[in-house]
Amino acid sequence: MIRSILVPTDHSASANGAVALAGDLAGLYGARLTILHVGFRDGEAPRELRDQAELAFANAEAVGQPVSEHAEWSPHHQMLEVMGRMILTEARARAQRHGAHNIVEVLDFGDDAERILHHARRRNIDTIVMGTRGQNQLQGLLLGSVSSKVQHLAPCTTVLVRQPEGSRLRDYRTILVATDGSEHALKASRFAGRMAHKADASLVFVHVPLKGASPEQIAAIVDIQDLSARAREDLHHGSLPIPIVSDTTLEEVGRAILARARAAAEAEGVGRVETILGSGDPARVILEFARARQVDLIVMGSRGVGVVEGLLLGSASNKVSHLAECPVVAVR
Repeated sequence: MIRSILVPTDHSASANGAVALAGDLAGLYGARLTILHVGFRDGEAPRELRDQAELAFANAEAVGQPVSEHAEWSPHHQMLEVMGRMILTEARARAQRHGAHNIVEVLDFGDDAERILHHARRRNIDTIVMGTRGQNQLQGLLLGSVSSKVQHLAPCTTVLVRQPEGSRLRDYRTILVATDGSEHALKASRFAGRMAHKADASLVFVHVPLKGASPEQIAAIVDIQDLSARAREDLHHGSLPIPIVSDTTLEEVGRAILARARAAAEAEGVGRVETILGSGDPARVILEFARARQVDLIVMGSRGVGVVEGLLLGSASNKVSHLAECPVVAVR
């Protein structure tokens, strides 16, 4: 269940897309939405926004009214405050258009990732929705390393959005769930099941066999008794002296993982479910399938089983999050 959402924004295209999706989620789930703007550093603010802030200062000065809530601040910092308030006002209107009602605006200053994580913890946020490209292509609020850092360190589920404002969640038709059988992947299956049920969308589960996984790692994510005698024997002998598990056994394990994920999602009320056993590089398989099927959303666990080529481990999940053409949810 989504109860409290945080969306950082710098008014960039992908940040606007994140605000729209966050508003949609907040409306669909009846969640509280916190909109956060971390003030621009020198040279980061777009020219159009600076012009609007300067005009606001000139108009206020003409009628003898303060434009900033902090008269003790320097003119430069007052200008940053005014720009931040403008961004928050526009973001609130955008979120409201997409269905959000309970909205909190927060203006802060400092390191982008640190302030996002601070407010996520302080405000008991369970979902962060953020863009992956900011205003400044070198140090923009939501560019690359910042979104990666937040996704890696966040105490909650994260949703990364590359594209500008798009379709509403209730218009989604296909949600892809990448699963490797880990506990986080199982949580992702339940999360996706609930979301697909609300949006009346279809679910497609994709699993890529866990090349390089040890018998012990496999035993931790599947019930060995559900496997054939041949597969159990393969896992038993695979532990000595070199842990090599055959492709045939890995495929059988994959089908068991998909069946478990499907059952978890169906328990949440979703009706249309498909399972796919892929092969090759996990990130490439997920991205190519998502493009081919025009998937609306990708859901995955935030941690995998810990193998070198594991489906959801580190670089693979990061690659999917930042290259997918649709939003990507990392469930924690």
